[in-house]
Amino acid sequence: MAGYTEKHPEKEGTLLVSIGNWTNGSKPEDRTSVVMKVRKRKGKWQVMVVGQEGNPWNDVAVFGPIETRSSALARADIQDYFHVVDHVLEVDKRFTQLFR
Repeated sequence: MAGYTEKHPEKEGTLLVSIGNWTNGSKPEDRTSVVMKVRKRKGKWQVMVVGQEGNPWNDVAVFGPIETRSSALARADIQDYFHVVDHVLEVDKRFTQLFR
């Protein structure tokens, strides 16, 4: 899930990354979510884990429990979440064109 705001002093996007079991019959408890802020500064992407407090969406329970910032950063697989964001920034032109 992605969001973007122009009203922030620096253009900023929010990504909710959910990793886990998404097969038929799976439940939200079978996956975990991490909320990350994205911005572009001096031509380079900056990505920061923000946790539940940075989540702009209300009804996202289907994505699984959202980690706090500290619990997300302590995850052994946190690099997998950053990898998903890297992929979004590489291929999702609808999202990245907003930062021009």
